[in-house]
Parts: sequence; structure tokens; C-alpha cells
Amino acid sequence: METYPRHAALTGQFRHGQPRSFRVTDTAVYFLRSAGGRDAALRLYRWDRRSGHTEEVLAGSGDPTAAELAMRERLRETASGITTYDVRGDRLVAGVGGGLLAWDPVDGGRPVAAAHAAYDPRLSPDGAWISWVSAGALQVCRWDGTDHRIVVAADADATWAVCDFIAAEELGRSRGYWWLPESEGLLVQRTDESPVPVWHRSDPAHPDREPTPQRYPHAGAANARVELWRVDLDGEGVRVPLPDAEYLATVRGDVVGVFDRAQTTLTLCDLHGEVIGQLDQRPWLDLVPGLPRHSGDALVAWTDDGRRRLTIDGRAVTPEDVQLRSYIGAIDGVHYVTACSTAAESRIGCVESDEFRWLSEPDCYTTATIERDLIITNEARWDRYGAQVIVRDRDFTPLTTIDNLAESPQLDARPTLLPATVDDVQIAVLLPSTPPPGRLPVLMNPYGGPHAQRVLAARNAYAGAQWLADQGFCVVIADGRGTPGQSPAWEHSIAGNLRDAALEDQVAALERVAAAYPDVVDRSRVGILGWSYGGYLAALAVLQRPDVFTAAIAGAPVTEWRLYDTAYTERYLGDPRTAPEAYDHSSLLPLAGDLERPLLVIHGLADDNVFAAHTLQLSSALVAAGRPHEVLPLSGVTHMTPQPEVAENLLLLQVDFFRRHLATKVE
Repeated sequence: METYPRHAALTGQFRHGQPRSFRVTDTAVYFLRSAGGRDAALRLYRWDRRSGHTEEVLAGSGDPTAAELAMRERLRETASGITTYDVRGDRLVAGVGGGLLAWDPVDGGRPVAAAHAAYDPRLSPDGAWISWVSAGALQVCRWDGTDHRIVVAADADATWAVCDFIAAEELGRSRGYWWLPESEGLLVQRTDESPVPVWHRSDPAHPDREPTPQRYPHAGAANARVELWRVDLDGEGVRVPLPDAEYLATVRGDVVGVFDRAQTTLTLCDLHGEVIGQLDQRPWLDLVPGLPRHSGDALVAWTDDGRRRLTIDGRAVTPEDVQLRSYIGAIDGVHYVTACSTAAESRIGCVESDEFRWLSEPDCYTTATIERDLIITNEARWDRYGAQVIVRDRDFTPLTTIDNLAESPQLDARPTLLPATVDDVQIAVLLPSTPPPGRLPVLMNPYGGPHAQRVLAARNAYAGAQWLADQGFCVVIADGRGTPGQSPAWEHSIAGNLRDAALEDQVAALERVAAAYPDVVDRSRVGILGWSYGGYLAALAVLQRPDVFTAAIAGAPVTEWRLYDTAYTERYLGDPRTAPEAYDHSSLLPLAGDLERPLLVIHGLADDNVFAAHTLQLSSALVAAGRPHEVLPLSGVTHMTPQPEVAENLLLLQVDFFRRHLATKVE
């Protein structure tokens, strides 16, 4: 029988085969999906609105360019094949392997001959032009492939049409250019990275290779200089005179948002640079996916007064007890959102004539895409694996179901959610399917930080944790202060201190689990493992609370916040040039001499987000303090671990580590 680690690795953690990336036209719904649950290569499909027939329209393979690979890393994209496409009418353009493919219902598919080393393909609103990025330049050609032009070319100081690192990694914006509504030209980002420090990533497993240089804006350092230009198809352009700001944060339709460095003020402008509004929030303003934007003449935004609420021309139109997650679109003046009244769920709601109502069921995790007159929902539930994808009309009436080809884990994940109120630690507990004799050691498995939740109303989210539990552990997943889904105040409670509240809430979660299962868990054997911020939290746990935590695995951890990027770190800790004490307090390096418990640190040496320097500096500090520990370097691995053999064996290594240090019998 195939083991869970191998099954999960070969199915891309059970994501291969899921339909995604929906676009709607008058005649069809287009989407990406691989051919099966063990196929990572995405293909482009078309569901015909009249006949109800689904057909594959484009497929391809090839090696992406280095620039596209970097953007995929920012998007945490692990699939291959066609990962980006655009549609206008029934004309399609898709990127695959550094080339472009075009398709329409009459002529079918064809390569775009002019496009080489290309990515981020788009179509003009009228469908007459194809655009793409190549070598830091914006290029276009006509739909039939003729009249190829380099609209703006990269120069020694800057790239054009390429999203900057910070916007893609921390601000949720992955695009660097946008067609103007009448197809007469484009808005184009110009990025000058020359002020940004150059760091290097080397591959010690291949000493013959040159280190890879990378402009990395670490906390306190200079950011890239970003401008926005209006450019016509002949390459003539003018700079949009935006207010002085640190970050080009959002571009949605005719609304541009720019952030100050502290991310407390988002200034809203039109496409000519005129200020049309401003959003302010202390200690920082979290961006909401899909906002701000115009809907007709109305400015749609949000307020963080109490819970996060949708606003239309400044009026809050969602209820006081509902937390806004995202804005997903409007149909004929009706505004659709994802939101929640409990932290684990995501529901679809709508606002019509300033009246709010729920559309989807509670206690599920439902997201959606809205375009033209259709709503495509993706619903996950506690009681089943996989997401159900349904095409609905504007009244939420189902029209058809898009087949989800993803495989399901061959184990029965049974999370128990402990009772919790709003602005409280959310806790899910998983016990072995067949409990072994005696009390169980505990494995805390958090992310525990900003912009990520682990406790979700979706069964797939717990498959890996259930497998760990079945090895003889009580697995605890806890979302503490700073995590999303509850309220702005809950998220802001970590301001100036990424260390104390996060760790205190993991300890509080452990205490609540021990009280709920007094005859089941063994408080004297507690492990903790996490990745990224969760890795930081895991290492912190054994460094600061060895009285509680017995052993830890820290994957790709941030260990010194001065080494992490500007926007994320300064949002929570301030600028290290003016608030060094916050960085000193949140760093793991000064705690190295306190290590008393087993610690395994895992890091991909090709990580361009959390550089391996974090692990190496912590290891050096531990060696200097005479503290034994283990380090597992992963050659050629980035911040993600998509390689099947890496993903599979990491799970096995983690269990082996905790078996050794928590004296757990693993069947």
C-alpha cells in the first residue's frame, strides 16, 4: 500500500487535478486543470455555456525563464504547464515554457512566433493585441502575430512591466503592466533596483557554479524606485505624477494605491495621478484582496473600525460582527465578498442597496471568482476531502459542476475544534485513528504569524497533521494573536513584538488541550515544528521555554529580522534604524546560549525569500555558545519544497527526529 508521505508528494499535496484560474466570456468559462491527480502540468479548458460541453483547448510544456521562475516563487506556484493566460471575447493567449500560445474557436491553437523568453501574457481589451514581458521589456504584436513591437525596452538602470519583489512577495500584486480600457496604450511599471543591496545565493553542492546575485531589500535598506507610466503602442509615454510614496501597492481599474514606508497610509489616485481618497490605519493598514477599486462611480474600499468592513463611498455596508476577507466583484450593482463570522470559515456574501446577506453555507471554506454575470465557487468542508467547484448565476443558482480530478488522502482526518470566541486562540486537535496505549506526546504544528491561518473549515488542511497523529502523537494546530480571520485588533496585537504574544498563545493552546484531554496527553513530552514564521516560532519555543517544549524542528526560519525584507518586517517592527530594540527583542540570535533542548533546523540553500543566512547565523551563534543542534541543508531547494522526493522524505525525517527525542513508539 502506498504510504501517505509518498501519496502526498506525488499528488502535489493533493492539489494536482484541481480546477483553478477561472475566466468568463459571453460564450464560455475557461479554467486551468491538470489531466489527473498525479499530473502537475496545467492545461487550459473551456466549458461552453450553451452546450454544457467541456473541452481541452491548449496544453504545452517547456522550461520557464529565470524571471518567470522568480515570479512563480513569489506566487508559491508549484505547477508546470500553462500557469498564466488571458482571455478577451473568445481569444486566448497563454504562457508556457518561455513561449506563448494563442487560441480562438475558429483557428484553434498556434504559437506566437514573435514571443521568446516570454511570460505574463495579456490581451488588449479589444482583443486586437497580444502583450508579454521578456528580458525586462514590454513587447506586443497583433493578434495574427504581425507588427511585433518592443514598446518599452529594459535599460541599464531599470526594467519595465516587471513587478518588483516587495509588491509580489508582500503586497499581493504580481503584475507590472495593465492595458488601458480603450486599448490605446498601457500603464507600465518602471523599476529601478540600483539602490537595493545585492545579496548572493551560492550552491555549495556545485562549487563550480557562480553564486546567484539578487537585489534584496532587507529591513532598513533601500527599496526599489518604482514609477508608473502611461505608454502608447508606439512607445511614447509620460510618467504618472503619483504622490511621493515608498510602495506602488495596488492597481485596479482606474484606481492606483500607493503606500508610505510604514504602511499606515494608502493614498488613492486616478490614472493621471490625481488624489481621490486616502485610507489610514495605525499601527499599519492591511490590504484587502480585490480592493480598492471603483464600481461604477462608487469607490469601494474598507475600514478597520472594529471588524474589517466593506465600504462604498465611505459607508460601511457589511455588518459589525462580520470580518471581511476579500472583495470578489460586482454584477449589476450587487457587490460580492468573502467574509466570516467565525475564524475558520470563509463564506460568500453580497451587498445590494446597502443591505448585506449571506449566500453560501456557514462552517465551510468557500472562495469565489466573479466575472461578467457568473459566480464560480470553490467550497471546502470539514466533512469531505477536495473542493467542489460550481458555476452559478448571479442569484447563486447552480448551473454546472466543474470536475475536480484531485486525489483524496487515504486516511481519515478528524480534527476537533476546541471552543473559542472571537479574538481568541483557535485550536484544532488531531488524535491517532488507533490510539496506542499510554499517554500521547504532543506535537504543536503552528504557522502562528501574520497573513496565514492553519485552523480552517477544510478537511484537506488536516491530512498531513492526521498522518503525524497516526504515528502516535496528539497534534495541535493553533492560530494565535497576529493571525488573520478575526479582527484588526487581533492582528495588530503583535505590533512591535513578533516574539512574545505568538509564543504565549502556543503555550496557552497547549494548556487548553491538556485541560480538555487530561488522560490522553503527556505534558512532559511536547514537540513543535513549523516552516517559515512557524519555523521561527518552533526555534523560539525551545530557546525561550524549555520548561514547556521538549524538542523542535524549525524549517526555513527567520532567525534575525534585520535579514528579512522591508515591507513585511517594518510593517510589524518598524524601521530598524529608528526602532532597533524591537529587532533585538524579536531576534533568535541573542537566545542561542539558552538552548537546552534538541533542535533541528532545515533550510533550502536556494531560498530567495528567507535566505539560508538565517539558519547559518543561528547555527554559528549556537556553536559559539557550545550548544549542540542539527542542521539539514537542502541543496537546490527554495522556500517551497515541491520536489516529490524532498517533500516525502522530509515528513519521514521529521517523524524520526521526534521519535528519537520524544521517545515515541512509531508503528
